[in-house]
Amino acid sequence: MSERTENLKVSRQTVYTMIDGERAYQHDEVIMSVGDELTLLAAYLREAQDKFKESFGDAHEEPVMHSVRKIAAICVRVMEHHGAPVRTEKNPRPNLCEFCIHGDDCSISAGRTASCAKFSPIGRE
Repeated sequence: MSERTENLKVSRQTVYTMIDGERAYQHDEVIMSVGDELTLLAAYLREAQDKFKESFGDAHEEPVMHSVRKIAAICVRVMEHHGAPVRTEKNPRPNLCEFCIHGDDCSISAGRTASCAKFSPIGRE
């Protein structure tokens, strides 16, 4: 088992099943514009951030994860209604690891771990 999969709480298939369940719950009487969907996503993201602040330091993150599931399903809905372009490049920025924003001089781009000496999640620098 790779390091990437041994630290997962649930499988990707389980995540997709949860998103699909949320997506089935959503109502689609009116197809919203991409802009309206983005506004809705921003509102749910703020909700998730507020829930996280309320439970900061708690091991119990379930309220936050409910919001994350809703956000993921809204993203699916946007792609269903407005299209989902195919990624044309496997890794358009090969020297940028997935955990930091430091570009070509990232010291851990090959390892893909959060141990970069410059590690700083986007928005927390």
